[in-house]
Amino acid sequence: LKTIPLKLDEHFSLIDKTGNIWSATFNKGIYVLPKGKENVRLLAENKKIQQLNLIDSTLYAGVFKEGYFKISEHLKPIVINDKFQYGISNIPALQSLFFSSKDALFRLKDKELKELDILQRTCKFNALARKLIYNEGYLYGNNTFGINKINPQDFTIVKHYQFYGVT
Repeated sequence: LKTIPLKLDEHFSLIDKTGNIWSATFNKGIYVLPKGKENVRLLAENKKIQQLNLIDSTLYAGVFKEGYFKISEHLKPIVINDKFQYGISNIPALQSLFFSSKDALFRLKDKELKELDILQRTCKFNALARKLIYNEGYLYGNNTFGINKINPQDFTIVKHYQFYGVT
C-alpha cells in the first residue's frame, strides 16, 4: 500500500480509479503519486488548493482567488474567479455540475458554462448556495444563514431554513 509522504503537508487526498494518489495543499499545489511509481509530480505549483473533487473520472480543483480548473497533465480553466471558491456540486439528476464561489454560481451542462443570476439587490455575495444537493425535485444549498430549498428550473428560493453554521 502506497502512503503519502508526510513532508508534502497535504490537507486532503483521493485515489482515482487507476490507483494514482492526488494530494492537495493549501499553498504548494497538487501532488500526484502515480500508481506503481515512487516519484511525486507537482501540478499547480504554489497554488492554494481549496477543493479537489473526482467526478465521473474527471478531477477538478478549486483554487483560491483563481477559480475552478479541470486537471489532466495541467490545469485547464473552467471558471475564472478572483474570489473564495466554495465548492463543486455534481447533480446527475440535472446533468449538471455547479461551481460556487463567494459572489457567483456557475452551471456546467452539456459542455456549456452559464453564470446563474443569484445575487439579490441587498446582497453582494452568494447567499443562494455554497454546495448543492438534489432531493425529490428540489435543490438544497447551504449558506451562512442556513439552507435554501431551490427551484431547479429558475433557481429561486422556495423556502429558507434558518440554521447558523450549516455545512
